[in-house]
Amino acid sequence: MLLLEANRVVPVSRLVDALWNETPPATAKSQVHISVSALRRLLGRSGAQLIETRSPGYVLRTPDDAVDLKRFEDLAAKGAAAAAEQRLQEATRHYRAALALWRGPAMAGIESRVIRVYATRWDETRLTVLEDCLDLELQLGRHREIIGELSELVAEHPLRERLRAQMMLALYRSGRQADALDVFRAGREILQQELGLDPGKELRRLESAILASDRSLDLPGGVVRGAAQEWLAATPAPHQLPAATADFTGRDQLIEQVLALLSPDGADDRARRVPVVVLTGKGGVGKTALALIAAHQLQDRYPDGQLFTQMRNGGEQPESSGWLLERFLRSFGIAPAALPAEVADQAALYRSWLAERRVLIVIDDASSVNQVIPLLPGSAQCAVIVTSRNRLAGLEGASQLEVGALDEPSGMALVARLIGRERADAEEDAVRALVELCDNLPLALRIAAAKLAARPHWRISRLVRRLEDERRRLDELDLDGISVRATISFSFESLAADARRLLMLLSLLGPVDFASWVGAPLLDCEVDVAEDTLETLVEAHLVEVRIEEDGPLRYQLHDLVRIYAVERLVDEEPTEARGAALRRLLGCWLFLTAEAHRREYGGDFSVLHGDGERWPLPEATTDDLLKDPLGWFRSEHNALVAAVLQAGQAGLDEVCWDLAMTSVTLFESGSYVDDWRQSHERALAVVRAAGNRRGEAAMLYSLGTVALTGRVHDAAREFGRALELFESLDDVHGRALAQGGLAVVDRLGGMYGPALTRYQTALADFQRVGDLIGEAHMLRDMAQIHIDWRHFDIAERFLGQAYEVCRKLGARRVTAQIEYELAELSLHRGHLDKAEETFGSVWKIAGQGGDIVGQAYALLGLGVVRSRQGLHGQAEADLEDAVNLADDTGDLLLRGRALLALAEIDFDRDKVDHAMRRLNEALGALSDLGSAAVWRARVLEMVGRLHEHEGRTDAAEQAWRAAASLAGDADPTLAGQLSTALSRVAGHVQE
Repeated sequence: MLLLEANRVVPVSRLVDALWNETPPATAKSQVHISVSALRRLLGRSGAQLIETRSPGYVLRTPDDAVDLKRFEDLAAKGAAAAAEQRLQEATRHYRAALALWRGPAMAGIESRVIRVYATRWDETRLTVLEDCLDLELQLGRHREIIGELSELVAEHPLRERLRAQMMLALYRSGRQADALDVFRAGREILQQELGLDPGKELRRLESAILASDRSLDLPGGVVRGAAQEWLAATPAPHQLPAATADFTGRDQLIEQVLALLSPDGADDRARRVPVVVLTGKGGVGKTALALIAAHQLQDRYPDGQLFTQMRNGGEQPESSGWLLERFLRSFGIAPAALPAEVADQAALYRSWLAERRVLIVIDDASSVNQVIPLLPGSAQCAVIVTSRNRLAGLEGASQLEVGALDEPSGMALVARLIGRERADAEEDAVRALVELCDNLPLALRIAAAKLAARPHWRISRLVRRLEDERRRLDELDLDGISVRATISFSFESLAADARRLLMLLSLLGPVDFASWVGAPLLDCEVDVAEDTLETLVEAHLVEVRIEEDGPLRYQLHDLVRIYAVERLVDEEPTEARGAALRRLLGCWLFLTAEAHRREYGGDFSVLHGDGERWPLPEATTDDLLKDPLGWFRSEHNALVAAVLQAGQAGLDEVCWDLAMTSVTLFESGSYVDDWRQSHERALAVVRAAGNRRGEAAMLYSLGTVALTGRVHDAAREFGRALELFESLDDVHGRALAQGGLAVVDRLGGMYGPALTRYQTALADFQRVGDLIGEAHMLRDMAQIHIDWRHFDIAERFLGQAYEVCRKLGARRVTAQIEYELAELSLHRGHLDKAEETFGSVWKIAGQGGDIVGQAYALLGLGVVRSRQGLHGQAEADLEDAVNLADDTGDLLLRGRALLALAEIDFDRDKVDHAMRRLNEALGALSDLGSAAVWRARVLEMVGRLHEHEGRTDAAEQAWRAAASLAGDADPTLAGQLSTALSRVAGHVQE
């Protein structure tokens, strides 16, 4: 995106759209900022200059000749200029040089909707340049040399009349008049079938000129050598293809793939296997319609006939291969009395008849490989298209193409074609919602659109409201006996009993995606058995697979299948059995989250657990899932939040609060503040309703922790309530957690003495219960206070103790937090190189663990270091990224600190007004936080310096006195600076 818009600002919102289309994650902006920061580092010391932060996004500065698209534009422009001046040889050289820069379609392999818009424009530009070049080469008499290239281009772009005309002219000038006319006839049929149009005037005029051997088509002074082409006399054969769907929409790429795979290769045909394409997908996705569209476009390439059969033909049992062979042979004109009795002999006769012919066979709705094999020809001059709801993996040599749901634009276009463009445009948002509610499934969309077409007095939004009720959605998607429910039921009834039961139980998960292990607790069976059963659902296209780069496999039920599964679950599974399956599933969640937390922190530290029943997985499976505990938490993000809410709905209070608290490992590292707060507020309501005081105390403590980044007063209230409950329960571990939280509140408020007292109390309790990570947290926080007091040796001792504990435990994230404080210590001591190295290590560790907050603070530290090194450009880039991440995560303290550091850079550059704006923003953030007295004092100290610089002595004195009242004795260095500044002001007044 940055290269496509080189030297122009690309907004962050545009980058988010390009990366995630309409479904960005909650951390989208954060991930963009982190990616840009990482890209700058990859580019080295020049990264900050190459990629600049410019509101509202980023700009990549690069010379024009460094970008291939710009080079292509320049060369194409030179070619056009030379052509205009009749310098044809030179023009073709420029055009060919421009075209040589291409390595296939633009931005190939990138499915982003935004990128595809660019790609379409550039692909069209490339084709136009290529056509211009071919025109010149025809003028230069190179018609024979370009016939092969034109053949490929016309096959690839059958609707481009200019390419077709160029090919006709090249063939005609090469003495191949019949071939040239055949190219015209093929184009006319394609245009009529695809668009209902006749060829354009220029193409028709060229046909007439070829028929008349018009001398105007000759090269100057050239003599056209005519040649007759003999065609193999076509044996009468059936043409059984049903009519293609008139309003077929989308699928252009799939159609191109089918055409490319099934287009004959001339002399090489006999050396190849029979080309077979299998179109697989769930019922109602449009496999048959796609097969017929492709088959009609292939008719001219298989002139000896097209065969079509439906394996089920509306019945539950498939037709036998023997019966179908007999029907095919009769359609060839073979008398019934002449048909062999044995199926094997019929198949041999069938293959013999096809041996010298080009015939296309379409086999619709096959359910097994054995059904298909007898109907395959033996000659590679023929081709086969098979549609199936199952993956026919055993069909050797076949090309398997997955037919998925329509994309949103294609779904909306289909609805518009069926109900009328004007009506669809009038309620565009409702059409979009309709497409989503129909799972982008063509069958469902056709039923819904047909209802709307039959009821022109209905608003589209009316049908949308009816579909939004999941209890009646499948009822609504039923019209004259054609229904989505029947289509899903057909696939469901074909399953084995255990697969049917798993599909029903999977509906308990709701609309979230899931991992393969969930089947084990749901079925109460071994993991391998459950995974095999799940794969049968995938093969039947009732469960979708999501494959993410470098991520685990995820599965999901589309809404219509899930709703159907819920209906069958209620009908067939007793209430008690459903409840037991859900308890096992939630127990497995509880087991895995606790184990992931334990592996991340090196033990069961800094967390409380309830008495909820757990359902453990085998050790080997657990080890495989939790190789990267934080990565596992991230992959299960949505499912975990849903599990907490499900536990609450089921009234499982112990499971609910335990699962919520253990998931804080995810919420905190990924800064999923909204999910953290939502899940814990729900769990708090559940435990209060159940009278569960320990669960209530745990949720209050955790809600206090999440409040620390936004409203410190709220945090103090929640920690205080939690402490009261823990003390009444004599829960030493809980008391330590709450005391530690209140100590943070005191420290942020500048009350370092009371904070130290609380930290020491909490430290003793953590040591008493053996919570080593809790102990490390307390040592780290006490070290922060001693750093501000310039007790560097004490701070170093505390941090050393904490670091050693975390290193031995293997707690990567907490170790990185300790390293961050060590880097801060180096910064205060003036050891800038050491500080830079350690902050860089923290940034790397946080990035590997997906710790957005950790990355943000590392960027803050790096920015401060580089500012003090005089590298203001790199410092500003790092600090602006830190501000962006602070905005994304809602961390007001981080925002205030980063803005203060940026103001220092502005002041060094003598940008006083800009610096003052930054400081006012910083004060706003820290005031909203409701605490951070020391940092507010530091901001005000700098405000005073700016006022003094501008000669506003009274304003400077006012700022410094406010800073002194906030700082107290928390920061001796700051106190000294303020005292000196106030004395300086007093001396100035006295003078």
